[in-house]
Amino acid sequence: MDPEMSLKASACLGKIEIETGATASLQPIRDLIDLPRMVWAKASSELGGWAFSTKTSVDFQRSNALTYDIFTGNSDLDTSIQLVTNSRGKRMAQLYKGIAIGNNRLSINPRIGNTGKQQFVTYLSRLTFLCLHNLFLSV
Repeated sequence: MDPEMSLKASACLGKIEIETGATASLQPIRDLIDLPRMVWAKASSELGGWAFSTKTSVDFQRSNALTYDIFTGNSDLDTSIQLVTNSRGKRMAQLYKGIAIGNNRLSINPRIGNTGKQQFVTYLSRLTFLCLHNLFLSV
């Protein structure tokens, strides 16, 4: 068993909301550097109906892996964009667009990125999808 504790704090600076957090081990430690497992900080705001956020985290359990996550979305337009990258070479970008067609709904979610070694490109839908050489097209 490996118990841990998570802490979170938030504050507002004008129209920007700042959040920070940390996860720490509750096991006996030999050195203070062994205590934190993950620390993160996030800034978010809204402008003209678009929500914007950026988050940075450091995972001390994975060789100090540093991750950046940038997001923007508009719920009225049912649209969002997300970019994620980390210090270990992983990168991902995705777009989401929802479209109402009568009483039905079509969700388009193209993604592109890599997992450190292998590239992937995906187009997903809640309805069906076709697979063509690692390329998925919504139908």
